Amino acid sequence: MNHSRFYLMMSVLVAVAVAFVTGGCSFDYGNQESEESTLPDIVMEDLDYVRVRSGSLQARFTAERAERYDKRRTMELSAVQFEQYNLATGELDAKGTAGGAEVELSNGNVTLKNGIDLSVESEEITLETEWLAWNDGKRELKGKEEAAVVIKRSGGTDFRGIGLSADVRSRQWEFAGGAEGAFEQDDEDDEEEEDDEGAGSEE
Repeated sequence: MNHSRFYLMMSVLVAVAVAFVTGGCSFDYGNQESEESTLPDIVMEDLDYVRVRSGSLQARFTAERAERYDKRRTMELSAVQFEQYNLATGELDAKGTAGGAEVELSNGNVTLKNGIDLSVESEEITLETEWLAWNDGKRELKGKEEAAVVIKRSGGTDFRGIGLSADVRSRQWEFAGGAEGAFEQDDEDDEEEEDDEGAGSEE
């Protein structure tokens, strides 16, 4: 599976957070004694964000509620839905939902929580779990050590693992607690691996 699609979906969440930072909108709560105030600096409800590239829809993101905390440099989102579209065809390429999300504004790291369902339509594969953390700098996707992750794909792939760790750069999936189920590799996967091996042997 092309893990970069999951990276692009995460980047939509980061883009929304950046929009809040650069939008020039803020609220003044006055002088507060505590540096760790629980009050958000910005609150928005029924958020609907669309990203367009070269006149074509690239991504869409919605959330029931978004809260930005300037001191903590975080954005908290609830009832999240996001979609990514193929720029060439305009067709839906990937989509996902999560009960909540937290974006670290300083580094682009994203944590999805409270029930997650990610789906790459072009590859007919889905990922279901309760919690995922995206490290934007390392391009790594991780689940909790004790949390189960279910991955399904048309053609027979259906397996469950504990403690997911995925590296976008190396395109590798690992499970700390092992995995069980069925994994079916189709001809396209075989051709892709052969292409990668051939490319790696060239000087």
